Amino acid sequence: HKYLSKHQQEKIEWDYHFKMFMVSAFHSSLLSVRKLNDFFTAGDKYPDDIKADRYGFKKMKSPLSGIAPRELDKYLAHMTLLGADLRFKEWNIDDFARPIYLRALEFCEHLERNFLNPKMDAEILKQVASFKCGLLSHIKRVT
Repeated sequence: HKYLSKHQQEKIEWDYHFKMFMVSAFHSSLLSVRKLNDFFTAGDKYPDDIKADRYGFKKMKSPLSGIAPRELDKYLAHMTLLGADLRFKEWNIDDFARPIYLRALEFCEHLERNFLNPKMDAEILKQVASFKCGLLSHIKRVT
């Protein structure tokens, strides 16, 4: 049965390709979480780092403090034994995304209340408001 054999081979390829897709999507999401965690965490490693406190934001403790940012760094950024072991760890993206979304919402509210001028920054405030709506939608989804 040629058809059955071809179908089985296609299914194996599909499973493999879809797994690659899922891993890539998950990895890119974690990378974004890592960047935003760095943005919301005090301490400049390099003079050109942009941090939230540059905009007067005071809450500069890592949003991911309970999720081990070190493990995330090892998984994403370094070829290490620890990072290799973590690749097999079952992680839920919502455990990473929710704290980042909540901190981003706080940051947007800070920009609206304390940093941006309603007259001079009206267009930016519209963008912030639109972004907040998206954040709230994501927060509701992961709650």
